[in-house]
Amino acid sequence: MLRAGLAATLGGALALGLVAPATAAPVATSVSTVKTVKVSSTKIATQPRSAAAVAGKKATFTVKAKGSKLSYRWYVRKPGKSSFAKISGATKATYKVVASTKLDGAKYRVVVKGGTG
Repeated sequence: MLRAGLAATLGGALALGLVAPATAAPVATSVSTVKTVKVSSTKIATQPRSAAAVAGKKATFTVKAKGSKLSYRWYVRKPGKSSFAKISGATKATYKVVASTKLDGAKYRVVVKGGTG
């Protein structure tokens, strides 16, 4: 609460001002700045295509996606397995695998995440 009081003397005249009482608590202020950033949706532009390779040769899978801050994770479901497992180090838009008889019939998939999921 403010009270009226004599604040100063200016050239012999009194100036009336507002004086805060000595017991007034300090007032804290906080200023926040909000910056809006447009984040585009994550979309698959081109799905990976099936590939066949002779044992010992590479099969290449590629996915094309649009969006911001894209990340990729490839998975494999080996023959006789019921679930997909992460492929260690497979975090790019392209995944190359050397064909082998133990991977014959394996299924691959990729999960692409972006700034919006």
